[in-house]
Amino acid sequence: VYSPCDVCRNKEPLWQIKARKVKHDAASKDVYYNDAFIEVKGVPVFYTPFLSHPDPTVKRRSGFIAPTIGSNSYIGGYFQPRYFWNISDHEDFLFSPMLSSDKGIVWNGQYRKYVYNGDIDITGSFLHDEDDDRNRGNMFLKGRYEVNDFWLAEADVNYASDSLYLKDLSLPYKDDAWLTSKLSLQGFDNRNYASIEAYYYKLISYTLREYDQKEFDRRNLGKPTVLPLMEYENISETGKYGSYMK
Repeated sequence: VYSPCDVCRNKEPLWQIKARKVKHDAASKDVYYNDAFIEVKGVPVFYTPFLSHPDPTVKRRSGFIAPTIGSNSYIGGYFQPRYFWNISDHEDFLFSPMLSSDKGIVWNGQYRKYVYNGDIDITGSFLHDEDDDRNRGNMFLKGRYEVNDFWLAEADVNYASDSLYLKDLSLPYKDDAWLTSKLSLQGFDNRNYASIEAYYYKLISYTLREYDQKEFDRRNLGKPTVLPLMEYENISETGKYGSYMK
């Protein structure tokens, strides 16, 4: 029997794997099962003739993780296998395509990398809608990089091919009216602060598009792009009576 729960005598754990034969390979740090049942509170819910997984000492390893099964009104029913690629101790990639009944394959992935002075996280998806003969997709990018002890650069880029894509795929920001992207460079030096920022907006309001197409088009054409937005702040040394200039 294997369970990650604290197992006490005469008390069933939340879940456990019970098998006819269990083998622990200490060299490869793998656990192998023959004729295995997965039990939840002592009730068998799944059987497999063979099963293996890393032992508890393994923190990160490439391999398949639990898939997702679901459905929505746009792509129909779908099965989503997920493969985790442990590129290095500070870099990984999750490949998770959605095999759908109505729209074929929706390609999904997430890439993450951590370095000494920054990190980046990119999530995206893509599909070709044969009904409309068009490509659709999205990308969410978040990045942070410490240029030196005084300057910090950040990126928060959010892209969708069209205003309905996030809603159709039930993705993050699907209920937002605007999809906002931002680039910034900030400086910190004792009492001084400076920033240079840029903003880009995409109108994705599902409600506005459905009930007032003309207003949606007007706002979409008149959307702002802010570049640059600059700010500088300095706080002087404290004076004799506690006063200072800002």
